[in-house]
Amino acid sequence: MATYDSHAADRHGIMIYDCADTEELRSIGSSLEKNDGFRVAAGCAGLLGTYPAPQMKHESVLVPQLNPNLAVVSGSVNSVTVSQLDYAQQQGFPRLHVPLDQIMQVNWNDTQINCFTDRCIEAVNNTHSVLVDSLGDRPDQVTTVEKSSTAITDAMGQLAAILEARRSATLMVVGGDTLASFFSHSKIRVLEPMREIVEGVVLTRFRGQDGWQYVITKSGAFSGRDVFCKILSLLQTQREGMHDGIRSI
Repeated sequence: MATYDSHAADRHGIMIYDCADTEELRSIGSSLEKNDGFRVAAGCAGLLGTYPAPQMKHESVLVPQLNPNLAVVSGSVNSVTVSQLDYAQQQGFPRLHVPLDQIMQVNWNDTQINCFTDRCIEAVNNTHSVLVDSLGDRPDQVTTVEKSSTAITDAMGQLAAILEARRSATLMVVGGDTLASFFSHSKIRVLEPMREIVEGVVLTRFRGQDGWQYVITKSGAFSGRDVFCKILSLLQTQREGMHDGIRSI
C-alpha cells in the first residue's frame, strides 16, 4: 500500500492507501473529499470522521408508529459500545449475555434459543427494554478465534431475527457482522436507510412477509454513551410522523 498521491485521481482502477498516524489519515480524507476523481471511497470509521459533516436538510419523513419498547442485540466488542451498554445498564436497562460456552461448542439449539428469547421478551414486558450482548465470560477451551467469532456472530444474528419476528419491541442491531448475520437469518435482500434518529444511529426498513419492517442500526464505534437511553426515550414519546430532534437523511 502507498501513502496518498495527489495525482492518483488521474489513474484508473482501485487505489489503496495506508497511513502511519492520525494526521496522515486526516490528510488522506481531506484530499479524497476535495477530489472529484474518487466517486466511491471506503474505509474505517476514523476515515469517515475526517470528512466534513454534510449539511442536513430538516425535512419531515413520515414513518409508522414504532413499537415503544426497545430490544438491543449487540455483537460488537468495541470499547465505545461496551461503555454504552454499561451506562444503559446503570440506568436500569435489563442486560443479558448470550451463553458463549454453548455457542462456541455449537450446542445452542433451537429450544434453548427460544427459551433465551422468552427471557428477553419478559424483560421487555417488565421494563420496556432489554440489552443482549456477547460480552459474557468465555470458556477456557475454544477451537479457534475465527471459528468462535463465526459461531457467535451467527448466534447473535439468529437471535435478532427471532426477536424481530416476535414483534415485542423495536429491534436495534449493533455491529456490522451482527447486522449481516441478521440479514442472512431473516432472508433480507435490501435494507433501506430512512433517517438518522440520533447521531450515528439510523432507522432502516426492509420488506418482510407482512410489508415494511423497521430496524435501528448502529456501528460499534458510533454515537454517545447515552445512545440507548435516547433511543428508548424517542420510542416512548414518539408520535405519528415527525419527531422533534430527529434528523432526516
